Amino acid sequence: MSKVKRKKGIHRHRFSFHTMKPDGTPHSIHQIAIVRTPRAPVEVPITARDADDAIEAHGCGNSQLCTVSTAIARNAELFEHKVIGITDFYKRTCFIASKINKKGEITECYRYLHNDNFADLNDKPGELKKLAADLHKNGSQKVILRPRVRTDTATREGRGKRTGERSSKSMGEYAPRGARRRFALAIGGLFPGLKPE
Repeated sequence: MSKVKRKKGIHRHRFSFHTMKPDGTPHSIHQIAIVRTPRAPVEVPITARDADDAIEAHGCGNSQLCTVSTAIARNAELFEHKVIGITDFYKRTCFIASKINKKGEITECYRYLHNDNFADLNDKPGELKKLAADLHKNGSQKVILRPRVRTDTATREGRGKRTGERSSKSMGEYAPRGARRRFALAIGGLFPGLKPE
């Protein structure tokens, strides 16, 4: 059986759904969706009802059943794109499913960035209950979801016609990150743009 060829340059997100087999062993189902970029930020109200529903659905530690994912599904009309009610809400990003095929599989989603601590509050039962109590006492809060905007100023030069000849490209100074950065510093072979710490 041949592998399905995917177009390069298209970002995808994997939605995972966890269930149990009849013998009690865990089973995961994965669906791959194309990631789209939204055009405008969205402010989503977070209410005590959302937190209560998350607790009732055992959404603690679950990115799809947490307080914010519940609030996004409840406020689908705030978004310019379609919202089918399934969201993966992570610490700094979230993926909102927007389209399914005839088989019921998610095929498209929108990626947003956010800067808050709602994901941390959802990871522990005690923190989730505190969030619910705070919402009941002090009223609703909000999470601001914003599109990903590229801030780099790197430019490509020398993009010639398709003549079969190679063209030079300039993407600015390369600065490694993560493990490559630590390795570069360890061996002392610094890259341009990488300053020793």
